Amino acid sequence: MDTEDIKRLGKEFKWIPGPCAYCNGKGTVRKSMIKKIPVDTTYLSTDLVSSERTRLISGDKAALERAEYFEIQTEAMLEQIHFLHTSANLDSKSIAEFYSIADQQLKRDQVAFDDFVEYVEQILSKKNNANKA
Repeated sequence: MDTEDIKRLGKEFKWIPGPCAYCNGKGTVRKSMIKKIPVDTTYLSTDLVSSERTRLISGDKAALERAEYFEIQTEAMLEQIHFLHTSANLDSKSIAEFYSIADQQLKRDQVAFDDFVEYVEQILSKKNNANKA
């Protein structure tokens, strides 16, 4: 998956370039999988544990519900970042600090924090460019 694939599937800010999680980096997908799970399932990522991936692909109801909930949470976070910037006038670093209250890794790991600040900046840049268009 490269940046263009991610844009084509509408997964900017949800996925990063790397091996395809849908085919598990193999380049082929069984037809039965295509019928069970959409190619643009945000939850299906390369860091999803193997057992959960198997449950999701097999159509396990609980795994599908977790996938749906993950999509809702991700969308809500993207909207919240935009809201914190436009309505609360927070910059990207302040927004990252807001999220670090609940995320211990962001609190402890300066590299993770800096990466998150950059992620927020990219989200805000895209939103600002979309609003100008």
